[in-house]
Amino acid sequence: MKYSMLRAAAVSPSLIVADCEYNAGQIITLIREAYSRGARLAVFPELCITGYTCADLFAQSTLLQAARQALLRIAAETKELGILSVVGLPLAVDGVRYNTAAFVNRGEVLAVVPKAYIPNYSEFYERRWFSPPVRGLPDTIALSDEQCEVPFGLNVLLQDKDDSLCKLAAEICEDLTDFKSGFVSYDDFKKRCGLLGIPLDEKELGKMFVLDYLIANGDRHLNNFGFLRDSDTLEWKGLCPVYDSGSSMFYDKVDFEIDSRIGISERGLLSKPFSDNYVKQLLLFPFVDCIREMPLERLRGIGDFYKDLLSKNERNIPREKIDRLAEVIQCRAEMLGEFKDARSVSDLPVVRKFLETLDGVSSAENFKEFVQEKYRKVTENDDIKKELLSFYLYGLNSKSEKDFERKIKQFVNRREIDIDGYGR
Repeated sequence: MKYSMLRAAAVSPSLIVADCEYNAGQIITLIREAYSRGARLAVFPELCITGYTCADLFAQSTLLQAARQALLRIAAETKELGILSVVGLPLAVDGVRYNTAAFVNRGEVLAVVPKAYIPNYSEFYERRWFSPPVRGLPDTIALSDEQCEVPFGLNVLLQDKDDSLCKLAAEICEDLTDFKSGFVSYDDFKKRCGLLGIPLDEKELGKMFVLDYLIANGDRHLNNFGFLRDSDTLEWKGLCPVYDSGSSMFYDKVDFEIDSRIGISERGLLSKPFSDNYVKQLLLFPFVDCIREMPLERLRGIGDFYKDLLSKNERNIPREKIDRLAEVIQCRAEMLGEFKDARSVSDLPVVRKFLETLDGVSSAENFKEFVQEKYRKVTENDDIKKELLSFYLYGLNSKSEKDFERKIKQFVNRREIDIDGYGR
């Protein structure tokens, strides 16, 4: 690096599907060009040695062997260049195929990283050809009889031997996301901030997501926010929200599609990217500390304020939708007060009150009527309380009414139950 800066090139070569020799030639030419223009890191697309769309050809040993030989050729023909290149290829290890990224520098393949999350939805069906890494994965692999074994796996971190500040890792496509839920893992995000030396102010992050929640912002997809950095001193200055599509306050919904209580349509509108449930997301980090410092009293009457604001543009926004949107933002502001003293969903006041009323559930003759009565009692016909309690009850992940009854009784009797989920 020079002046603590590393020039990187994002490279998109012209490819022929399944023609590894041609593709390797294109990659070598572009590595040379990137180096001549001052780049010291060249990043190529996923599966660039074969092309992404080989489909069932990925199962052919001929293609896999050609891809491996092409990788060794790329390393050999760029050995005189002081540039680190990252190229993608399919790779079979112990009889299992992986979608991988290989680090190449000065004639050697330094390490290989497999893709962790294999998409299998919509137009993607990679699981037909590739496997995610599992336990028991070898720590090293040999790419040829002549080459020494190289590191292989997800926990690969390369460091420049001449510069301790230069550390690199690889993630392929959706690896930053946890596709069990389809949202970014907050724990992974924190780890990556630590690896990059970014000071993460969780209170500031919490405030950003409070705003997201209030305005029903759906723009937090994947890693769609970042950090500001001083280009002269390289000092991290703070969070940098990104709003690239303007998808907030139900811009694409007509009035009857908006739930006037909370503002959740049938499809669901979520405060992203850390959870598929806005209550759970707001309680991921020290949100409670953040909200206690916020002057929530200033949000009183925000619904009327918002209605007056939108009414100035009544020619373009129907009166019915303006009324619904005002109800939504007022309701969300009031719900923040319910979160104030909670550190988990089960700590929400309405949930605690509900659980305290269930002491006689085990002996109740009519379980359904008993629970419904307690539900009505604690929610007091208040839509906000109903919504918050619903999140907790859905968290029981009941497969059926009988299963729900069993889990409620189990909770009352033993005071322990898994409520990590929020949908059934």
